[in-house]
Amino acid sequence: MHKQAKKEGNTEVCRKLEEVLRVAMEEKQKTLRPEIQLLNNLMAATTVPERERVCLHAKLSLHNSAIVFCCIEILSRRQA
Repeated sequence: MHKQAKKEGNTEVCRKLEEVLRVAMEEKQKTLRPEIQLLNNLMAATTVPERERVCLHAKLSLHNSAIVFCCIEILSRRQA
């Protein structure tokens, strides 16, 4: 439906469909395990300050898990 609306130049329908998809993805993210949410958030972060903010939040909210903190360290060093 989105492709068809885009092809037809119906920008309002495209915008509404994109918004529905965004909200649906946000809700789906809430149902994922905290470690998966963390990984998704780190991969979505595009700047060093964003990654640092994600890491700080994770360190404050997740239980002490060696795997989680290893992932945080690796992904937080990823260059933008």
